[in-house]
Amino acid sequence: MSKNPLLPTSNLTIPKTLVIGQDSFVGGALYTCYKKQYPGIVATSRDKNKTDSFFLDLNNPSLTKLNLTSKNFSQAVICAGITDIAYCEKHPDLSYKINVVGVLETARQLAKHGIKPICFSTDIVFDGLQNIYLDNSNPAPLNEYAKQKAELEKKLPSVCGPNHLILRISKTYSTLYADNTLLSEIIKKFTEKQIISAATDLYFRPLEKDDLINAILNLQSINATGIFNLCGPTLMSWYEIASAIGNSFSFCPELVKKIKIDSLNSCFQRPKKLNLCANRFEALFPNFKFQSIEESILKIKLNFPEEIPHENTSRRT
Repeated sequence: MSKNPLLPTSNLTIPKTLVIGQDSFVGGALYTCYKKQYPGIVATSRDKNKTDSFFLDLNNPSLTKLNLTSKNFSQAVICAGITDIAYCEKHPDLSYKINVVGVLETARQLAKHGIKPICFSTDIVFDGLQNIYLDNSNPAPLNEYAKQKAELEKKLPSVCGPNHLILRISKTYSTLYADNTLLSEIIKKFTEKQIISAATDLYFRPLEKDDLINAILNLQSINATGIFNLCGPTLMSWYEIASAIGNSFSFCPELVKKIKIDSLNSCFQRPKKLNLCANRFEALFPNFKFQSIEESILKIKLNFPEEIPHENTSRRT
């Protein structure tokens, strides 16, 4: 299980941080952490009905209503954006306006107020043809979403100078049951006796959400700048992950179907081997341990609802 209890902790100084995109998977978790240290902190949301946040749309971002001068933020994490790869492929102009133009304009406004922007990129900025990808590896995007993130990486320094942080992350999941992320999606299919089409040729380093949050807070505490890769400790295929879950829960192994990723005929091209390496982060925090898939499966298994059967009854005698 994760060896990094959820921060903030007493030995870290976390700067007062604005969350752009409180509704997002990562933004919500970060906002919860920041509120523990700064109870009156504010965030932004696309939901106009939220009472604890300010409305912000990256189609036409304006931070004027936040009155940033009076709130003493030193950093801001931009979690808002379109992350659906297929949607970006089908709607390149709209997604570009949000993921590139909108994020860069938001970063520009933040920098104008002396606030360091923290932006997210993705491991799929790479083409998957190299054995390993370091923090300083050159992007080679294959699809529209990846191209947008690669452009954001390139243009952000010209907008806000060296005072910025880019987090290039691998696919992120949590260990909560039924949260519709990597592990829970596979478990749900097992429990509903659905066939799980699992690619044997699609490899990545899955990253647990609490580890990501802890890594971000650690980087913030030392005022880190530049690009940092953040990823889990093990390179695994979708098939290996599905099989590990099936074995741990004693689900029916016949439900896992081996496929090649190209057989899905997606509307976008996927890199097939994303062996990300968090070398910069690990050099700064050698004692930080990222949670393995095996540890995460055990954690989610311990919290698995008792009313949902998870034993392969076909094995009973």
